[in-house]
Amino acid sequence: MYDVENGVLKTFNEKAKYPGTAILDNSVTKIGEYAFSECKKVTGVILPSSLNEISDRAFANSYIREIEIPNNIKRIGKEAFAGCRFLESIKIPWTVTEIDDGAFLNCEGLKNIVFYGTIAKLTTNVFKGCQNLREISIPESVTEICAGAFSGCSRLKTIVIPNSVTSIGDEAFAYCRSLQSFVCSKNVSTIGGGAFRDCMELENIILSCNISTISKEMFANCTGLKNVIINSNVKNVDMEAFIHCENLENVIFSEELEYIGKLAFWGCEKLKNIIISQTPIDNIENVSNRKRKEVYDFMLRAAEKFIKDTDVFQMVYSWGCYNMKFVADRANYGIFSIYGCDEDEVVHSEQPLYTGNIEGIAGYLNDKRNVENVMRQVCYHKRYLPDKLNENNK
Repeated sequence: MYDVENGVLKTFNEKAKYPGTAILDNSVTKIGEYAFSECKKVTGVILPSSLNEISDRAFANSYIREIEIPNNIKRIGKEAFAGCRFLESIKIPWTVTEIDDGAFLNCEGLKNIVFYGTIAKLTTNVFKGCQNLREISIPESVTEICAGAFSGCSRLKTIVIPNSVTSIGDEAFAYCRSLQSFVCSKNVSTIGGGAFRDCMELENIILSCNISTISKEMFANCTGLKNVIINSNVKNVDMEAFIHCENLENVIFSEELEYIGKLAFWGCEKLKNIIISQTPIDNIENVSNRKRKEVYDFMLRAAEKFIKDTDVFQMVYSWGCYNMKFVADRANYGIFSIYGCDEDEVVHSEQPLYTGNIEGIAGYLNDKRNVENVMRQVCYHKRYLPDKLNENNK
């Protein structure tokens, strides 16, 4: 029924009459590349305890429905089970230390994955396209979730990132359209571009990890997203980070924020507040009413930032529907402008509120009287003026 050479199962003859389940004996120590690939008659395989490796694409696009991986297995090869659309569950024993890229790519019927193993990383596209996967428990041994690891797992609802994880790759959870929540390890220092793009069911996010940058398109097209609290030391928000998050209302950063990139909030039609807070916030209700003192404190922090060496710097503060944008560009001779903008970034005055060199900027921001001037300019068009702010300015 099958050919074995030096312990390696080379090919399996599915043309022979066979009862659907293939039983391999202890002469097999390795399933060779493509050994069961494209097999349509074999629906189950009983692997021997002598087996220690499943090679690249060994079962790719086969019709197997069930398989039990024995404890001696150490490696599962690249795309070993890719396209096995009838496979519903898999258990990874503790002996497995390596699962290569795309090992379970496009296993559309896969519902349950149980890890007993000690793998160090979930490799690129390892579970990509597993459309019926609803939940998964990532083992504490994992330190890295690579690019596309769970991309396209459209029924995955929740994910918990263990404390062992330090890195999440590009589009790791992209297109997980049913993902409602995720808990991110405090030790995560890198989250790649588009990591959660098109996760349409996400509503509230609290990030308390150690990332310094919200990467490009990290939350792009998360149309259900309403509130984002970032209690980490994020300094940069890359371009298009929250693009087309059309229901996003509130975003809170720590005071470390320095730069917001182009189109970062483009299409966020309901965005009310972009707030920079000095203290950690764990409840979105705590940010409903902001005081003038915060505006002044924000301006002081901006002044401190501007005297540091930097090529490009930008800070945004929002009150109601109004954003104040602070921009410095040393490449442009230190010209600085304070703009009053509405939520669509329409500038209320054609001229900047202030321009000058770095010393002049710092002096302007440190003058308490300028807070009132800024607010008057920001709310220059009274037809846009929020009621509470209008009452305060009478």
